[in-house]
Amino acid sequence: MNAPWKPALRGIALAAALLLSGPLPPASAAPDGPHVEIHTLQPAPARGVLRALTATDATLLPAGGTEPRSHPLAGIREIRFVDAKPRKPSGARFRAHLTGGDKLVGALRGPSETGVVLTIPGLGDLDLPFDVLLTLEWMPADAGPCHDLADKHPRAPSGDVVYDAGNDEYRGTVLEATAKEVVVESRRGRKRTIPWTGLRVIHLENDLLPPVDGLTGEIELTNGTRIALAKPPTLTARGLTVTSRSMPDAERSIAMECVQSMRWWGGQFVYASTLPFKSERRPYYADPEGLMDPAYLERWFGTRVDRRASGCPLRIGGQRYRRGFGVNSHSIIEIPLDGAYKSFVTGFGIDDEVLLQASASGGRGNVDARVLADGKVIWEKKGVEGGTKALRVGPLDVSDAKTLVLEVGFGKNFMTLDRADWVDPILVRK
Repeated sequence: MNAPWKPALRGIALAAALLLSGPLPPASAAPDGPHVEIHTLQPAPARGVLRALTATDATLLPAGGTEPRSHPLAGIREIRFVDAKPRKPSGARFRAHLTGGDKLVGALRGPSETGVVLTIPGLGDLDLPFDVLLTLEWMPADAGPCHDLADKHPRAPSGDVVYDAGNDEYRGTVLEATAKEVVVESRRGRKRTIPWTGLRVIHLENDLLPPVDGLTGEIELTNGTRIALAKPPTLTARGLTVTSRSMPDAERSIAMECVQSMRWWGGQFVYASTLPFKSERRPYYADPEGLMDPAYLERWFGTRVDRRASGCPLRIGGQRYRRGFGVNSHSIIEIPLDGAYKSFVTGFGIDDEVLLQASASGGRGNVDARVLADGKVIWEKKGVEGGTKALRVGPLDVSDAKTLVLEVGFGKNFMTLDRADWVDPILVRK
């Protein structure tokens, strides 16, 4: 016969034993804040929970630790939000390039009194006046990371220009945007209308803001939006409060689940790809003068900043890089240093793009590369091939150097698939 009172007695006895042994330890609450990786100039990132952001520091509670630690923003390359998930678009979108360097991706909500309104996940409706817009380009629902209509439809020498789905161009002045169309006035005073459904690219005659002299940064969202920051963001319980460099008079709130990363530069270090530079291309076969359009050759074989000529982001060994140079052999990049830096570090390799076009014989590109400071070779590597991770180059001593040169020469296969990348090229200040 079962005794139903025995389990009850066992429970009472257990409770009594716990009381006699002392009070229960407090339950450990989950730390407040998003889980992140902080990437600095050190090879290994710091991992933990982001507890605070100020104008000068990010405070991290290390994984498994109890004491928060401060990391100066001036030495941070990137803060990655490890739980961020890329967002798949549900339909066609537009990408807006702004004068401060922002690139905003969202659905076109309609016109405003002074421009257009985009609806951006995590940001909501954003009114973009025409005077801060450089370019507005259409993006189909299946647009991938290599989508680059704006680059393939060039800006006009002067004035505005609009391209439609038939690649027809309309030059003049963009007067207004209505719910259905964009109105362009030609220099002769003729007005033309282009329906939104047929519009592909708008270039407006505005200028980029001058570069920031000092610490600056950007926030990237999970849908590809990048916000150029006017000042460091503020961490809140629900997300981030940010001020765009293109529109510094208005603060905006971003939902935390839409934040993918924050990046910084201009403090202890700068990216070489953000500095003024000169580049030279020395083709293996010299085409007869006048046979090929120089603009075409420069477009597809010249030095590209932060991407490949195809519009694709820089990628080596399966890893995507935000900053760097995309080149073809034989290429020479010359960067004035003026003695302002003490060391240089970069990654180098053949872009993964060649894996999609590798020959039947298995060719993956083959290049020789070297770095020179004031004409002296300080790093060299021959026979670099594709399909591997980026080589880590440096830190290299460039103290007092006036000029840095990044050179990629022909390997054993002449210039076949020689599409090389210098990625995360960092110059550390003295």
